[in-house]
Amino acid sequence: MISLGNLGLPSLTPLSSFNSWALSMAAWRSGEMEGEALAREFARFQLEMSQISAVFRSEIRFQPAGGPEQALIEIALQRLAVCEDQADVLKEWEGDWEGISEKRVQALAAALTSLFEVFGQIRELEEKRPRLAASPYIHEVLRCLQLFEKGALAPELMQERLAGVSQHFQLLGEQMRQSPIRLAAVEQLIDLLEIQENALQQLSEQISQGYPLTPDCTRVLRDCAQQALTIHEEIQALAGTPAVWCDGCLGLVRLTEEQLCSECGQAVGVTEEGGDGLLAVAERACAENRREDWEILQVLSHDSEAQAQEMVKKVKQLPLKQPRLEDALLQLAETVAEVRDYLPGRDGPGLERLLPRLREDLESAAELQQQVMESLKK
Repeated sequence: MISLGNLGLPSLTPLSSFNSWALSMAAWRSGEMEGEALAREFARFQLEMSQISAVFRSEIRFQPAGGPEQALIEIALQRLAVCEDQADVLKEWEGDWEGISEKRVQALAAALTSLFEVFGQIRELEEKRPRLAASPYIHEVLRCLQLFEKGALAPELMQERLAGVSQHFQLLGEQMRQSPIRLAAVEQLIDLLEIQENALQQLSEQISQGYPLTPDCTRVLRDCAQQALTIHEEIQALAGTPAVWCDGCLGLVRLTEEQLCSECGQAVGVTEEGGDGLLAVAERACAENRREDWEILQVLSHDSEAQAQEMVKKVKQLPLKQPRLEDALLQLAETVAEVRDYLPGRDGPGLERLLPRLREDLESAAELQQQVMESLKK
């Protein structure tokens, strides 16, 4: 078994891409990995190192000079430079992996561990700061606004911070708008994001024109952040429940614990005739041949086919095409329509032969629907 122990490293570093490359080096030396695969791992490590360097050097521009983090930032910059130098030396040997000794790998592992120790200390200091808003992004905006009003942050940096946070929330809002699930809480959150965006834009205009910052904008940002947190918790509470079709909304919704649509409050998944779905009633009709079950099937089959066809229309309106789900729903509608062929003569044997396909079509449509829901959440 390959482990970092083969390299003489005492433990994994906090940087996963380096750990993966170090393990790959051991695998390459033992003949268990090709050079091309090792090169890909090394490129991933180099990319992550460059991203860490770029983000850290960018973010320290928003820290107050002479603040409690300043000494740690200076130490971090020194240790980051050591890591960058050692990574650059390794890059010179890329493709000629024999030239990279285990000693060099160990040295870089120690340097990375040392760097992330300082990162951890900086993070501890940041966590001790008073929280200015429930959202970490809005907290950061308000923190930078305080520095700006004290003259400790340049206007162009303040504008950069506002633009970055605004872009983050715009992307979040766009993702929510693309969701096919109708949820009142999501609509409320989208509305809040629009109010928040207006406040961010007002602050940006005031800074660009040199006007004093109005306290109303910062108050709106704090209020929106707190309301968004409450709504987010509500959405998370419903996230584990499956999405189902609601006749009242004519769309996909999440259910409450009482099996009610969280959007319109209508009962979902329960029929007026007794609470059983199409498949359950069909199975009972075949087994017991009761007249009332055959009558219920007439209503259920008609409603189920109409729902499947209506859902196809809704799926076609999604921003991302879902041809497999459309086909599954159309197939389900066709099978449900066939159910009615056996109802006038109460043909139990004929209907029973159709049940496996009905069950398969129901399960397929439900599975594909859930996959679409999961993919849209990512």
